[in-house]
Amino acid sequence: MKQQTSFSVRKTDSTKAIIFIHGFSGEAHTTFGMLPAFLAGDRELVDWDIHCFGYPTSLFPDITGVWSADPDLTVLSGYLSSALISTRYNQYTEIAIIAHSMGGLIAQRSLLNDTVAQRINHVFLFGTPSNGLQKAGLLRLFKRQVRDMASGSPFITQLRLDWTNKYTDQLPFNFRVIAGIRDEFVPVSSSVNIFGEQHRAYVAGNHLEMVKPATAEEEIVFVIKGALSASEGVDSVLGSSHLAGYFEIIATLGDQEELATEDLVRLVLALEMVGQQERAITLLDSQHTGSAELTGTLAGRFKRQWLANPLEKTLEGERAYELYKQGFDQALQQLDHYQAFYNGINVAFLELALHRNRYNARTMAVHVLEQCNLAPREKWRLATEGEAQLYLGEFDYALDCYDAALQMEPEPREIDSMYKQAIWSARLLESVTSEQRLEKLFAPFVSL
Repeated sequence: MKQQTSFSVRKTDSTKAIIFIHGFSGEAHTTFGMLPAFLAGDRELVDWDIHCFGYPTSLFPDITGVWSADPDLTVLSGYLSSALISTRYNQYTEIAIIAHSMGGLIAQRSLLNDTVAQRINHVFLFGTPSNGLQKAGLLRLFKRQVRDMASGSPFITQLRLDWTNKYTDQLPFNFRVIAGIRDEFVPVSSSVNIFGEQHRAYVAGNHLEMVKPATAEEEIVFVIKGALSASEGVDSVLGSSHLAGYFEIIATLGDQEELATEDLVRLVLALEMVGQQERAITLLDSQHTGSAELTGTLAGRFKRQWLANPLEKTLEGERAYELYKQGFDQALQQLDHYQAFYNGINVAFLELALHRNRYNARTMAVHVLEQCNLAPREKWRLATEGEAQLYLGEFDYALDCYDAALQMEPEPREIDSMYKQAIWSARLLESVTSEQRLEKLFAPFVSL
């Protein structure tokens, strides 16, 4: 079992501190990637100490009375409260909490303690299932922490009731809830929509990527800096430079009747980054006809909705499937081999994941490989060939393709996307050996 430790990135005699809190099965050292270092290196935040708070959490089953079991969220919130009030962090009078996923639930429970709340100035909750997690599944039977996170659990129900009763009128701290625009694990209905619009923000990335910026210029860094350096309060984050850029794009392109594909994609991303996902989808829906790229982009939005909640979003899954098929056919007609293999491999994936039809998935995989052979050799072609070979049962060849793709030094987010799709495919194919080999191949490149 991993040792969960707390550590300091910077500790001085300052009275101000940023405290990072990881999520379920995470680690204080790895969850946030380079984010603590980026903040530590920023001259505007030089007077803030920076700490990472760790606690016991793992995927191992809780077997009380035999082995040590991970504490539940109520116990962990008490542990955090003690650290804030009387032990590790008691020197600080101004504290900013930056929590990811389950860590945000621990923080919220702790903030119901008046003594804790009085010492907190800023709270950032990234991808936190504040209204519960629908994907808890069977794991809730073996893990008390997952049980507590489940939608409708006693912990979630009581937390929401106590939070509403305590903070009915106004929050005593700068409060921001942030969703990753590609988060397929915690839907916005649980992470941000249960709070007022003035508290919501959006950053790039999925559930894990959103708190691991590759550079100090990414949205998450600006969201945090904008709040910590502002004096106006919670609404000032909306005026920070990164969101201002997106609003400028919307103002410039939003009223134009005809846009080039590149500009339309920029506008869609800008709308998503300021929380206008429905408008983005409506725009794509009205403009995608005749463009394989835009059709595939729209399909990807519906695919993410379905992946976030497969049991209740079947219609979104079917819409994604039909759009990817349209995109594939359009790309064939336009001799756009890149868009053909992109849309086609997603058709194959949904044949397997949505329809459970291995024959159709294999058939489409053959067509995808034909298009790959006509396209330039680059990282996405190789990763797509790897996925297609998985569907065809050519596991050794699939590993070779993924290995070649990784040798082309894709960006961290691209690696994560390749890895995630590969693991999903292996699990859908019920190939434990292939999954294990993929895990080993990707291990040096991703935070598992």
